[in-house]
Amino acid sequence: MKLAVRLLPATCVLAVLFVANLALAQNVYVSGFVAQTSTEGSDGDDRSYRAQYNYAADRYGLTLDRIEVQQNFNPEIGVLRRENFRKNTVGGRFSPRPAGSRFIRKYYYEGISTTSPTTATCCSRAPPAPTTAWSCRTAI
Repeated sequence: MKLAVRLLPATCVLAVLFVANLALAQNVYVSGFVAQTSTEGSDGDDRSYRAQYNYAADRYGLTLDRIEVQQNFNPEIGVLRRENFRKNTVGGRFSPRPAGSRFIRKYYYEGISTTSPTTATCCSRAPPAPTTAWSCRTAI
């Protein structure tokens, strides 16, 4: 876990950042960050955060991810692709190993769904539409 506090005097920006990466069990991982900036002239809505959960066992897998950048978050503390957005991602995997096959070691069935429920600001483009993707592959 890391905590950083930084003052950018040229722009009067105070930034606070907290980062954590934790392995809770053999196949369970949690990570995330929280950042807040304080800029003269802006009041509230100045946070950015991300929370990730990953269960990565051999037969099943699950991924949950949420990221948000609020409207008044100042991106001068690092690289930021967009401002004022929220994104949720859910992914699942089922990967059985067939017992009677000499040629196929493992099947992979995966699905992912991503939503962005708020308006994003990115070079004057519209926010991305919600997406859902499913895939199937075989390991030989």
